[in-house]
This record gives sequence, structure tokens and C-alpha cells, in this order.
Amino acid sequence: MILVVNSGSSSIKFKLFETKNDVEAILDGLAERIGIDGRLKFEHNDQKYEYDNELKNHESAIQFILDKLIELKIIQNVEQITAVGFRTVHGAEISQSTLIDENLINKLKENIKLAPLHNPGGIVAIEAVSKIMPKAKLVACFDTAFHQTMPEVNYLYTTPYE
Repeated sequence: MILVVNSGSSSIKFKLFETKNDVEAILDGLAERIGIDGRLKFEHNDQKYEYDNELKNHESAIQFILDKLIELKIIQNVEQITAVGFRTVHGAEISQSTLIDENLINKLKENIKLAPLHNPGGIVAIEAVSKIMPKAKLVACFDTAFHQTMPEVNYLYTTPYE
């Protein structure tokens, strides 16, 4: 299974994919109000789930998400999730999806100023998942990688350079 995470400063959007035969989204959810009176909402097999629970930080939110997936027998254990992809807003000069390691985390921290509203939430989510799921492969998927691969004709305007 693959978990995809889009983390903000006080919320985490996530989607779980089954990968046995084909890649198929089996669950879509949102943990919100992290740091205050948290709420977890998700949908699986046309059934909606909603839980109010204190989510002190991103790590407790991710742990709560995984605990609920295990409790509801959507997954048996966290080891079933073999990879986690993170939407990452700004990767500076990085032009492709990249396996996450300590060097990449440090580079993201160095470049927080490039996306101060988005990258901090992403970094704390990456650190939380790496702690909770140490066996999973973590991949950063950068918005900037998408924009760096756009053809010139698509990003240049008709305004003269002068």
C-alpha cells in the first residue's frame, strides 16, 4: 500500500492506495484542527467516518490516523504501507520526486523561506512519519519539479522582457 500525504500547518490531507493488482485509491481523508480540538474525517468503501480527538501535533495526528485504520481493519499494521509520498511545495532546484533522507530534510529546512506557509507543515509530517513508520520508503513530490518541466511556451507570457 502507498499513503500519500499533503500536510499543512494545521491539517493533513491523505489518500491510501492499494497496490496488489492495480493502483487503486481505497481511502481519502483529512485530519484538521491540529494543535487545537482535532477532527479526523475519511471515506472508505462508500462509508464515512468522523472522529473528534485532541490532535496535539502532526505526529499525534498521523498516529491517530494509523490507529483508526488498524482498528477498522483497513490495514493490519503500519508495515503494510510500504511507501509514503509527500506533496512538497518548494524544493528549490530539485527537479524530480526524490527519496527522503536526512540531507533532503536539511535542504527543506534551509529553504523554508521559499514557502514559509507550506514547507514547515510538510517537514514536520515527514519527520513524524519517519519516526512512526521507519521501514516505509518516503518520497517527496515537489510542486517545483512540475513547474520546472513545463515547456517554455507554457510559462512565458506575451509581455516583453524589458
